[in-house]
Amino acid sequence: MASSVFFFTGKDSIRLAEAELEEGSRSRFTVIEVNRDGSCMAHFWVPKSASGPNWYTYGPLSICFLSSDKGQRVLDESEAYRIIDDSTQKTSLVDVNSKDLGISFVTIGLSAMDYRALVDHLGTHYALEALLTVNDFISLKEYRPNNPEVKNHRLRKRVLKSLIRRTEQSFLVENGIEILKENERASIDAARPEFRCGFRLRDGRDYSFEFRFGLTTDLGQRIAVLIGKNGSGKTQTLRHIARLALGSLTNEWRGNFTPSRVIGFYSGHRVSKVFPPQTLKRMVSGYKVYDLPPTKSLILM
Repeated sequence: MASSVFFFTGKDSIRLAEAELEEGSRSRFTVIEVNRDGSCMAHFWVPKSASGPNWYTYGPLSICFLSSDKGQRVLDESEAYRIIDDSTQKTSLVDVNSKDLGISFVTIGLSAMDYRALVDHLGTHYALEALLTVNDFISLKEYRPNNPEVKNHRLRKRVLKSLIRRTEQSFLVENGIEILKENERASIDAARPEFRCGFRLRDGRDYSFEFRFGLTTDLGQRIAVLIGKNGSGKTQTLRHIARLALGSLTNEWRGNFTPSRVIGFYSGHRVSKVFPPQTLKRMVSGYKVYDLPPTKSLILM
């Protein structure tokens, strides 16, 4: 990915930005559209794609601006916008590395789905390169760990405080790289038909889950839904269940998820005979809610 990255305040159409860079249309470049509310959009110019040269818009993103002086002060949203806006009086685009700006920046996506969509569209390699051009914190943490915003503990803490605006972003800081590397995807055909997963609560009590699906062709007909409070570990648990099913973990895993219940959904005439009874007549999917008393185990059949 070329290092051509520009700030853009949205005063003109993005088409104007494209026209101004027409001579460089054979190269990849990025335009970061900065908004007054502290968010931004990243426009990646992709000269070679299945549909021909086009823009891919990624965002909105959280963005943190820092002064370029020794202290690297976190700038107020309005102050950062004014600095960039003043620099766009002569041209709608400003090189992010311009010394006249005197600022640096770090971004992070708002949701896991945005990262997945970017990887799906650009592919793993180009998605990572694109994210590095906008100083995505997740990518910097993995591939440029010596960047001050990552390596300096105090600075990192200030940057993350400015960037993170929702719970999902905190999760992405720790686990988002798995999305970018596509480690969370795997063929269900490789799944083991039987495996065990357990949960140990803070008070020492254990829950045990035995997954018995039989043939892997049946896996698509069964869905388990975990319900728990925010921060209870639902996503972490599902990730470990997937790794157990795919054989990545050979031993029984015990996490700190605090479940309250599991809902099992069943489809097809063979399994609808189990529950609820009325589904047998209607030939539709059935379900059952499992409350989890501390002394019992749950077996998904």
